[in-house]
Amino acid sequence: MIAAVIGMGVAIVLGVAALAGILIHRMSSPPAAISAATTTAVSGPAASSGMPLETTLPVPSGARIASVTARQDGTLAILIEAVGREQLVIWNPDARRIVATLMLQPAP
Repeated sequence: MIAAVIGMGVAIVLGVAALAGILIHRMSSPPAAISAATTTAVSGPAASSGMPLETTLPVPSGARIASVTARQDGTLAILIEAVGREQLVIWNPDARRIVATLMLQPAP
């Protein structure tokens, strides 16, 4: 009985140490620019038909694309950061058009 208690204590300590190590590793490594889900969403019907996937997404001067997230409906949510404001663009890569734009500004 004592051996089982000691064994469970060791298992708990090792589990907590493993979780802490994973958290530290994920927090210290930079995020990937584009995830595999985004790559899959972009390489949909337009890519398989042999059509080039070149298109233009308007980005304000001095702004940068902070993140790209694939959505369940096949669109991409693109967060664009500029000085003093952020913009969220919902992009449909199959139709090659902007579905919606949301301007995010700090409250006064």
